[in-house]
Amino acid sequence: MTGITLKKSPLVEAEFIHPRVSYRNSEAVRAYLASCPEIENFLQVALPALSRCFGGPVNIVLEVMTYSEKGAYDELVGWIQSTDDVSEGLEKLDRFGDEWFLEQLSRVGNRFNFNIEFK
Repeated sequence: MTGITLKKSPLVEAEFIHPRVSYRNSEAVRAYLASCPEIENFLQVALPALSRCFGGPVNIVLEVMTYSEKGAYDELVGWIQSTDDVSEGLEKLDRFGDEWFLEQLSRVGNRFNFNIEFK
């Protein structure tokens, strides 16, 4: 045996990827990230685009959502925390989708999505 050590993802090891990213139900999020390691880089690359579209740094809460329509499946959702009024927040989310997310979607498929949560 050669003693190969696999490097674990910082997302799986830490409670957050970035000071502005937190987990809701951290055990489920860590397990999901371990099974879909490509999401880590995707999130790192998304943060500057989110800041640009939302007019500054944003806080994100990661949560595993389970959907039962057309067969059960899980998806990791990045809930963008917003204090904007609803129409302004949705407009910013649409801008992010048009300017960055839709072009990058093939990297994560239906395993990850962003949505907005109003505070």
